[in-house]
Amino acid sequence: LKKCFSACILSGLSNRAAISPTMVKLAIENTAKPLEDIDDGCKLASGRGLLRVTEAFDYLKRFASKLERHVHYTVKVGDSGRGIYFRELAEVEQVHLITVNVKPVFSEKTDATAMASFNKVFMMRCLGADWINAPASIDVAYSGKSFKIRIDPRNLQAGHVHHTELLAFDLSIYDAGPMFSIPITVAVPLQCMESTLPTVNFQRILLSPTLCRRRFVHVPKDCNWAVLSFRVEKCDPLAQMVFHSVQKVPHQSFHLNEDHKQFSLSPGIEYTHEFPVVQDRTVEICLAKYWASSGEVVLENCTISFHGIVPIPSVISWEKCSPVYKLMVKCGPRSERFQPIMNLKSITVPLKPVKHELRPMGPRDLFYDGKQIYQLLITYKFEIDKSCIVTPNVPLLSEHLYESDYCGYIWSIYDINNAYMFSGGSYPDRFSTKLEEGEYSMILQIRHYCKDALEQAKGTLATVNCKLATPIAVDSYENWPSSFKNAEKFTSCLLQRGEMKAIYFAFPTIENLPIHASAGSFLCGHLVMSRCELTKTALPVMFDVKLYVQMDMPKKKKKSFTLVPDVDRKISSFSVEELIHRYKVWLMARRGLTTSNMLYSELIEQESSDAVYCTLTRLIYLMKYVCCVVLFCLIF
Repeated sequence: LKKCFSACILSGLSNRAAISPTMVKLAIENTAKPLEDIDDGCKLASGRGLLRVTEAFDYLKRFASKLERHVHYTVKVGDSGRGIYFRELAEVEQVHLITVNVKPVFSEKTDATAMASFNKVFMMRCLGADWINAPASIDVAYSGKSFKIRIDPRNLQAGHVHHTELLAFDLSIYDAGPMFSIPITVAVPLQCMESTLPTVNFQRILLSPTLCRRRFVHVPKDCNWAVLSFRVEKCDPLAQMVFHSVQKVPHQSFHLNEDHKQFSLSPGIEYTHEFPVVQDRTVEICLAKYWASSGEVVLENCTISFHGIVPIPSVISWEKCSPVYKLMVKCGPRSERFQPIMNLKSITVPLKPVKHELRPMGPRDLFYDGKQIYQLLITYKFEIDKSCIVTPNVPLLSEHLYESDYCGYIWSIYDINNAYMFSGGSYPDRFSTKLEEGEYSMILQIRHYCKDALEQAKGTLATVNCKLATPIAVDSYENWPSSFKNAEKFTSCLLQRGEMKAIYFAFPTIENLPIHASAGSFLCGHLVMSRCELTKTALPVMFDVKLYVQMDMPKKKKKSFTLVPDVDRKISSFSVEELIHRYKVWLMARRGLTTSNMLYSELIEQESSDAVYCTLTRLIYLMKYVCCVVLFCLIF
């Protein structure tokens, strides 16, 4: 959108060569109209506001000659990015002293003298935020400037998003607006008032076509799922509503901790929805009308209640040498029905590289400065025993996209005839296909501009996840002896608040796997702690289960010494000359002494003959002949 907007502005300027991208960006941002009536007044959805073409065009005409064309500023806040964002309960309950670094960046055409003499004085302003203390002005030279900001969010209203910006105005052209800004956003989460029955009430919520209701709630300890319930008081026929929740967990992608649900609404009907949460983290909940729905929607008695049954450990890693697995579970802040369900749905087999090749890419794969991009091609082999759905994966690279150290990667699957099957890349869950029985090869391409980085990736392992035709159910028992005596299986029980309980799982029978389980293979599945009381379906909270299948390694065949070379070769692989030569050697070892001498002399004279093989055969024949003569003399 910004590119189209910029093209529209530049098309009307006569001196486009004197306009830099930084100047166009300043014109767009400083002339936008804020939208205060969207998203409860915060800027998480509207940003700078409404873009205005005429005002941005007039801005460039007025200040094009005064703005610095070859300079823009980079802002780094602490160890993170260019802004300040607090949303966790521990972050909003303390005072923060944050270091900000501002550094001018010059274009390549800037003269060295101009860079050395560069000096700008900026006035810092932060309107309507008495909880922020910053210096009144800063003096930025060629080497940059560092200063500190003090933020005290302890007295901010809970349940709301507080957003402001620290603006930097150039005193020489104050009317041009801020040259750079530091966005500061603090979302103070709501807390559950009662620890025994943690629930948050929103009472009455109005959803209009242009309004998005966003709430931040702190998830109590030992809670791993929540239940949203509401009643529709008013809505148009065929109205629809969208629910979205997301949590920010360090070093994890957002898609791993989010939930999305679309409701078809009717007046007077109560709705419930269960969604997973992470304990001791803030969950962001967004309610909005579907874009194609008209009219207003009024929700009443909207509540979010938190529940939890926490396994210890949270990731179950089970080896075949342990026939029984003991799992401890802890109940959350309220009584819950414990009904464990464990199913193994796929098998993951590791793949070792069989070949790799490092080479430069084509002439189009160059950076603007001429730097070459290289590619590493790694080949893997695997065999499918039964038709199944296959999901390849590269654990080193699969969970990273833009934040990856490599320029990119892609893999492709080919059958035994080198026919292309399918390809994929990051986020392997999105790339699955059905493969028939047979042998396949997987070629992985990793791109980078540094050869040394690709050299380190030559031993990268890949995996192939094959879906089982029928999931393997794992039986659970209440105590350890019951798992060996075929006793009554454990079904369910009621756990009281804070209660801990041990449950035992017996090793299942594994048969008819779709792929050979080599060393390091493991069955994948999930453990569900309970079922929803209303819908009787499994809860959305699932815990990963890995059951390692330890297979017996095939014994290596011992090579026996033989005088006959190429003994394992088939007769069809020999030429006619080789067959005649072998037949003469065979006759030499089985005819009389005179005939044997003639054949030996003939074989030795041939250039293509194996002299060592013929001589050894001749010596064995003579030893047998001498033994027979000596034995004959002793007898007679």
